[in-house]
Amino acid sequence: MNLGFVPDHIDPDLTIALMIGGIRQALIAVLMSEQRPDPEKLTDEIWAFMAGALRLTAGSGIEKSDRDKVA
Repeated sequence: MNLGFVPDHIDPDLTIALMIGGIRQALIAVLMSEQRPDPEKLTDEIWAFMAGALRLTAGSGIEKSDRDKVA
């Protein structure tokens, strides 16, 4: 179901593969580090990465406060 948040020119299969790989690598690095980051900061960094990968804009309708809502 396309709700129009992600631009049509983005290949969803490639984008999700890249996002999963990137997030996986980031979480491996976090779990392997001696000092763990603050969970809130880590969540914000992951969200910023996802928003960038999906090319979301401030007016896209998916705001930071909405990220915890389940569709």
